[in-house]
Amino acid sequence: MAKRKQTGRTERKSIPGRDVVRGTQRRQARPTILLVPSGENPDVEARLLERSRQLGWNLVDNVRRGELWPPHVDPQGAIVFAPIGDDLDQLMKRGCPTVRVGRAPHPNDPQVPAAVPDRSAAGRMAAEHFGERSFRHVGFVGFSVVDGDPIQWPLFDGLRSRATDLGCTCHLLSLPPGITRGVVSEPEKYRRRLGWFADQIREIPKPVGLFVLSDGFACTLCCMCEDLGLVVPRDVAILGLENNELQCERTMPPVSSIALDDVAQADAVVQLLQQLMAGEPIAQPTVMIPPLGVVARESTDTVGTLDPRVSAAVHYMWDHLDLDLSVDDIARAVGVNRRTLERAFQTHLLRGVNAELCRKRLEVFRELLVETDAPIAELAPRAGYRTMVHLQRSFHHAYGMSPRAFRAQEKAKAR
Repeated sequence: MAKRKQTGRTERKSIPGRDVVRGTQRRQARPTILLVPSGENPDVEARLLERSRQLGWNLVDNVRRGELWPPHVDPQGAIVFAPIGDDLDQLMKRGCPTVRVGRAPHPNDPQVPAAVPDRSAAGRMAAEHFGERSFRHVGFVGFSVVDGDPIQWPLFDGLRSRATDLGCTCHLLSLPPGITRGVVSEPEKYRRRLGWFADQIREIPKPVGLFVLSDGFACTLCCMCEDLGLVVPRDVAILGLENNELQCERTMPPVSSIALDDVAQADAVVQLLQQLMAGEPIAQPTVMIPPLGVVARESTDTVGTLDPRVSAAVHYMWDHLDLDLSVDDIARAVGVNRRTLERAFQTHLLRGVNAELCRKRLEVFRELLVETDAPIAELAPRAGYRTMVHLQRSFHHAYGMSPRAFRAQEKAKAR
């Protein structure tokens, strides 16, 4: 067999993103970006990896060596999840352009720009969620820490400010930091916290809507309410933060939560780093990322009223949205006359029966619109809309755009 003529050239096989030289893989020359992860924001990290691929960046870390700066490379930029501290000091001393993935603003952001969730906006969103359900009492559940905590207090301040605007009374349920000190047993920790919660919730009028610092704590509160004989959401409605589906969906009842915009946060970090690497000035060192919205589940699926006629009527219409309901139909279903029911709604919900029916239909249709890809004409009857004209008019009045444009906007945010 004739031998292949040696040309002195090395044979190469092209693989996207890599060069292969006689079985040895070598990354093409691309900017190297140092990543200092925390493990607390996997969705943000995944989005950063996706954007790095699109931009042709090598995203590397040195956590396996237990050191910050990886050997054999000279990063052109860095993305840091850790709080302000030694890691950032090292990067700044090396003159490496650095951006922080933050949980809250920090006074050093002019030196190390950051993209952080707008927690005040999340607090306001929580107040509006409970306000739509006519709660007159709302509360924030967190941990007792020093004044000015950058994580918790914007949540409470946002909730309190908007709740006050809506005519609601706002309560603070603050868990003392030493309540489980020295306790190793998880059941004992739970019992101590249960005793604290029992004392706190006893003093608050019911029904009450509670906005909780995290989804995990919100799920724990559902268990505590059950142990105290409180019904969720009838007596206590519970709303978490971050929309961790693995936690929210496996609790009884499933927990509503405010979803943070991890995609927008990662994209803002990338944009800030691009500006720094290009030597451009940063006009806004702390980029505040608004939350995506409330993902409503059973833990807030109620209205904040003790009037049994109103509660029964609301749940009847919610359970039969697909029917062509009239006020008379709803009144007959709960055993009162129309005029009495209308007065009760105005007194306890501050809106009429038809207004609540319209609000709930829009809420359900909006969720179907965003969470599914089904045709709009197919979704409309499931929320009780008999004609597309009625749907289009109602939706445009509420959101200022057509359902099709709203879906495109929300899908774009999720990409």
